[in-house]
Amino acid sequence: MNNTINKIKNNLDLCFLVLLAEFLNIYNLWRLGYGNGYYAAAIKSMTQSLSNFFFVSFDSVGFISVDKAPLSLWLDTIFAKIFGFSGFIILLPHALAGIAVTILTYIIVNKVAGKLPAFVAGLVITLSPVNVAVYRNNTPDALLLVFVLLAILFAVDYFKQKKMLFLLLSAAMIGLGFNTKMMQAFLVLPALVGAMVIFAEGKLFNKFKIGLIYLLVTAFISFSWITIVDLTPADMRPYMGG
Repeated sequence: MNNTINKIKNNLDLCFLVLLAEFLNIYNLWRLGYGNGYYAAAIKSMTQSLSNFFFVSFDSVGFISVDKAPLSLWLDTIFAKIFGFSGFIILLPHALAGIAVTILTYIIVNKVAGKLPAFVAGLVITLSPVNVAVYRNNTPDALLLVFVLLAILFAVDYFKQKKMLFLLLSAAMIGLGFNTKMMQAFLVLPALVGAMVIFAEGKLFNKFKIGLIYLLVTAFISFSWITIVDLTPADMRPYMGG
């Protein structure tokens, strides 16, 4: 109990940021309807069959898919299946993802620069109007940010500890980001791969080997769902509208 209290006292700045993010992201969320109606309709359809769920079908008969990668819609559908389909429930995962963005930003900056810069960074990203707007809608951007920040966090851990596991996890997060909003996840890829090559230990060959491993893992995770969809006969899945 005392340890818990001490941890809270030592992280009051983070606790403040989390409470602020919760208020901005969740307050009155239940009054916003279904957010993006296109994705809301797809989520309703995806709750009706496993095929619709996997192929992110826009309509209940599985005629055509939506124009996005699946992960964000899968998360919304799981929430809707567990808690019931409603506007608040399908918006909630994105609000929670926004809170995770605040926490991850704080953790990353704290690891490399200390608590004060971490607090400032967390405050800026939490109060950013465009971020708040994104977190209160059911577009995939909030979840994409989570995966990108996780990739950066694991990359920082790799630089500090030189453990291959963190490199693999970082690459996997970029792959999951691709399966959330496609190519936008790759915007940070040159910086991450470049950092891996520059700061990897050993001779030049080893540095490039590290970069190649990162790219291969990223590609494997990124293109896994697309490959399965492409290998599925057209008469057994919706027309892929994206």
